[in-house]
Amino acid sequence: MLTRFRKSFRFATEVPAKVVSKVLKNPNIITATGLLLSFGVIIAAYYRHTVLALILLLVSSYMDALDGSLARITGRVTKFGAVLDSFSDRVEEFNYIIALSLLGLNTYLAMVMIVLSFSISYLRAHGELRGIKMEGIGLFERGERIVMIAIIMTLFVLDIGNIILLEGLSIANVVGLIYSALCLITVLQRLIHIYTVTKTHELKS
Repeated sequence: MLTRFRKSFRFATEVPAKVVSKVLKNPNIITATGLLLSFGVIIAAYYRHTVLALILLLVSSYMDALDGSLARITGRVTKFGAVLDSFSDRVEEFNYIIALSLLGLNTYLAMVMIVLSFSISYLRAHGELRGIKMEGIGLFERGERIVMIAIIMTLFVLDIGNIILLEGLSIANVVGLIYSALCLITVLQRLIHIYTVTKTHELKS
């Protein structure tokens, strides 16, 4: 969903990327920095430094957008960079959710969130390997997932994440269930999209 508004938000990374490009030309360094910071989110969560964990999460996820802008500005869009970026995205998202579980999110729910979010990315990768356009397909892409993860983290920062809301579920767990439901819908949307496109190609051939 947020993919449709990417051009509107691009200024938030393009201007800083132009500044960064004056001293740094390799976007892979930005990608690696974001990846390393995501491990810092886990460490901060473990020691209950929730504000620091949220800040590191936001900076780490911002690096994911900044590296792409830097690559375009410097003309260093490479296949390895794309692989490194995709790999980092998966590890970062895993680290963010693990951090949430350390702060109080139900462990089993965290596992479900990880599996579903990885399934969304897996379907995109395999769809694109078969020449199917996957960007913008599905309700809950990476941008939306990161926003909701940040919201859950904010609940813990405000010290309300573990407050019981209904049926013995904390506020954080309720939002986590919504996250999982939206992920599941997206998985189904992508499966249907891949099936429809491949079926159409089979019928034409």
